[in-house]
Amino acid sequence: NIQPIALVYAGHQFGVWAGQLGDGRAMTLGEIDVAGELWDLQLKGAGTTPYSRFGDGRAVLRSSISEYLCSEAMHALGIDTTRALCLINSSTPVYRESVESAAVVCRVARSHIRFGSFEHHHYRGQTGALKALVDYVLERHFPTTKGDGEGYRELFENAVVKTAQTIAKWQAIGFSHGVMNTDNMSILGDTIDYGPFGFMDSYDPNFICNHSDNRGCYWKNATKGSAASCGGGWHHMWGGGGNPSFEWRDTVQSIMSGHWYSTQDIGHCNSTAAGPRPQYGDEVSRACCRLLASGFHSSKECQQ
Repeated sequence: NIQPIALVYAGHQFGVWAGQLGDGRAMTLGEIDVAGELWDLQLKGAGTTPYSRFGDGRAVLRSSISEYLCSEAMHALGIDTTRALCLINSSTPVYRESVESAAVVCRVARSHIRFGSFEHHHYRGQTGALKALVDYVLERHFPTTKGDGEGYRELFENAVVKTAQTIAKWQAIGFSHGVMNTDNMSILGDTIDYGPFGFMDSYDPNFICNHSDNRGCYWKNATKGSAASCGGGWHHMWGGGGNPSFEWRDTVQSIMSGHWYSTQDIGHCNSTAAGPRPQYGDEVSRACCRLLASGFHSSKECQQ
């Protein structure tokens, strides 16, 4: 018998602590073997969960098609992402700004654990649950890593570097994630949760793809690499509570110092949206790591 589960997590949204969130319209059915690796099998839009709050747990056909197409396009472009397995439409009416048709997306992911999954337990003072979550992620995704201080450091370093590389690839193709909150950022650095998003086809330093982001928090002045700065800020917030056994500040600094590059790298990264799109590679990734590092000093930008 299949017993679906909904995951609880918390998060910072638009630079502000939002408290408990969770899978309000997603249900994880189980795991499947993909080339020797376990992937989560999840339904999005199948109905209410314990974390739906005042929502109906449904997804509209319009946004479901967008997620299906974009996640598969990102995969084809070589960017780590959740995948869409299938999409089922429905005659069930869904009431949003207007009445729309419902749909369910069956998606798969290496993990649905988010930065906010750790924040949830940290801000509640649940040290035991926090350590159990860290150990679970290590056991599933880093089986050769020990569940000790060094193993926790490796997990955090992987999250920092993989997120930087993913954001660098976003910038190389002009992709903008419209809800880049800690509850929408994968612990593995994969692209996850295609809510509002967009592609900047031609250079626009004020490009915003989320109509509710009236301050341009996630793409404010693209020439400054805002997506990367937000990524750095989120790592700072998540790093404040992700590890129960050692001091995060020194760890963050030591990790990022290994990816601290010159201002020329920043210029290269910023120019990718305006000029010819380069091949994804170490140069762009290093530039984004540098931007992530600078984000640790500007995590309050979205609150101003």
